Amino acid sequence: MKLYVKFDINTLCRKVLDQQLKEHGLRYRLLSFGEVELYESLNQDQHRIFQNKLADYGIEVIENQKIALVQKIKAAIVQLVFSDEIIPVKASVYLSEKLDHSYGYLSNLFSEIACTSIEKFYHSAKN
Repeated sequence: MKLYVKFDINTLCRKVLDQQLKEHGLRYRLLSFGEVELYESLNQDQHRIFQNKLADYGIEVIENQKIALVQKIKAAIVQLVFSDEIIPVKASVYLSEKLDHSYGYLSNLFSEIACTSIEKFYHSAKN
């Protein structure tokens, strides 16, 4: 017997983060996709342990802001592709407005970090 499931990666990620943050007794606030605000700093050991626990779920803590922005671009594209909602603007306008950067900047950064274009990533996500 096979089961075919549909899942929302954003909801799934938020639930895992929420669970792990609570398990570690951290005070926090979940912001937009892929962003967590901690109300206190972690020492090196706590940081390492927390990173390892998240890694069990395929979640990586990103230290570099440029890489974090590329992850946000990818998440926004996946959300756009799998959304049941019809977006009345071009993908470039959607990304620019959602991430509050010019599309030119986002495109250049994405190509630099991901070694592919936003357009190619968008088309591969659609297929």
